[in-house]
Amino acid sequence: GALVVKVFAEVGQVVEAGEALFELDSRTLQADLIRARAAHLSAEAALKRVEAQPRAEELPSFEADVLTMEVEVADWQDQYEKYGQARAMDAVGQYEQSRRKFALEGAKARLAAAKAKLALLKAGAWSVDLDVSKAGLAAADADIRALELLIDRRTVRAPFDGTVLKRNVEPGQYASADPSGAAVVLGDLSTLHVRA
Repeated sequence: GALVVKVFAEVGQVVEAGEALFELDSRTLQADLIRARAAHLSAEAALKRVEAQPRAEELPSFEADVLTMEVEVADWQDQYEKYGQARAMDAVGQYEQSRRKFALEGAKARLAAAKAKLALLKAGAWSVDLDVSKAGLAAADADIRALELLIDRRTVRAPFDGTVLKRNVEPGQYASADPSGAAVVLGDLSTLHVRA
């Protein structure tokens, strides 16, 4: 049951199946529909963001990181080789050469990580992320369709062709969902039966 906002049928009026008889208040559903449409826009934007990956603006930063790490590896490689030569002449201790070796290995690891991040960015969106975004958009679409159906159901329609025999509702009244107190009574007057 709900509040009646409009009544379309008058007593004695002939109506066809599907014709509107009266309309119930749907303001709460309309508010839910507004929120569902906003959620749809948000899901659509999220999908576009995922599809647009990688952003061209992000690539130079990651490429610069790779170049920086390559330079660092070259620097540590050069130091390690020079300390190796100096070690061969007993000019430096084993400790100093080991420190350069560990620094070189660390720089190589950071270079590998920078290259992996760049490759990941260039690969674009992960297909699973795309699927999740598409599913979110589909769910938002389904919410909108479900609310539109509920709003449409707030308009009570004639179930068959007939004549309005009685109308028990007026705008502003509460229409009960109780079937014993029908809001509108329809009948088929095309064939009359007489009992004697």
